[in-house]
Amino acid sequence: MNYRATRIMLGLIAAGFVLAAGEARSQQAIAPPFQSKIIDENLRKAWSENKLTPAKMANDNDFIRRVFLDIIGRIPVAEEVRDFVDKDKGSNKRARLINRLLNSDAYKIKDADGKELVFEYSREYAEHWADIWTVWTMTRGGTHEVYHNQIKFWFERQFSKNTPHDELVRALLTASGKGTDNGAANFIMAHMGEANPPDRRISDGPFDSVPITSRVTRLFLGIQTQCTQCHDHPFNPEWGQENFWGVNAFFRQTNRDRTPAPPVG
Repeated sequence: MNYRATRIMLGLIAAGFVLAAGEARSQQAIAPPFQSKIIDENLRKAWSENKLTPAKMANDNDFIRRVFLDIIGRIPVAEEVRDFVDKDKGSNKRARLINRLLNSDAYKIKDADGKELVFEYSREYAEHWADIWTVWTMTRGGTHEVYHNQIKFWFERQFSKNTPHDELVRALLTASGKGTDNGAANFIMAHMGEANPPDRRISDGPFDSVPITSRVTRLFLGIQTQCTQCHDHPFNPEWGQENFWGVNAFFRQTNRDRTPAPPVG
């Protein structure tokens, strides 16, 4: 699954993202909605098991606002709302809107005066998700803005060419080189700890890799592993101390020739 399916967690537009996930940018086609049927079936099962009554389906005005915020990070302008709500009478219009926001680099709409407006949705999508992933990987502070910009530009390129999720994560975790040449290298550089004493560098690596271990497992596996640094997890027996240090051993191989500059100074 690639990043065009990432926001499936939101639920309200999950089906649309899966529809667009496998499409080549050149085809601009809408896939059959079998993915949404699978999602709906599982949601109905969960509602039934928990005796819940789902909310009513959002109307077109609510939907376009939500989907714009989720995919490209802004609310639609009036012309975009009218184009979707009033002018688009075709079937499957919501899936087609999502496909357009993910893929179109020159969508044209005429305003009330007949003036043509051109929207670069694919660029907005890449920039929006690059912003989100820059915060997730680098946090909002801790290092100088230049490192944030370097990895942000790298993310923009990945989203623009729809890099699959596994390839993107692999690139982040195995990056090498200078941040100016490879923006992905900033992620691990920013989260390595202090240099280890000389007598511990053979066994523990050049730097303390506990911070990057905790961040990687939380960000990419959704698991809080901090407590397993010292002992097995008290509530999840499948999370053992050896799991934390197994991941940690990978990052002990990491070296850097200098420490990233702080936000100021």
